[in-house]
Amino acid sequence: MLSNTAGATGGELVMERADGKLQKLRQCETGSVAFIQERHVTHTALRSDGPEVRMIMVCPMWPSSPFIRDDTFLTYTRTISDTSELYGQYADYRFGMLIERLRSRRAQSLDDRHKGVKLGTGEFKALIQE
Repeated sequence: MLSNTAGATGGELVMERADGKLQKLRQCETGSVAFIQERHVTHTALRSDGPEVRMIMVCPMWPSSPFIRDDTFLTYTRTISDTSELYGQYADYRFGMLIERLRSRRAQSLDDRHKGVKLGTGEFKALIQE
């Protein structure tokens, strides 16, 4: 939380638990953090009364491993961001992940060829579509 929340009421984070029940988390204090994976957790913030502006920071969690599925989407971020900078950073990240995947797959393919293992066309097509 980037805002000074002293004197503010409300603003709690409400999220849906795995069992379908709603859980209300206490209001964040200045300098505190609530970490959730937005695309995977249904949530909302309740109305807050108090300070005129409530500032929060949302940061994407980009997997550091190129082999972990990445569900990043830029739909909501585009409306409030410098898209030139946003797309540039995302492209750099995404190309880096793809390069690492391709390097790994190339090494595996070379190893398989030395062992006499044939490349399956279905597996190859899936790799290319990615």
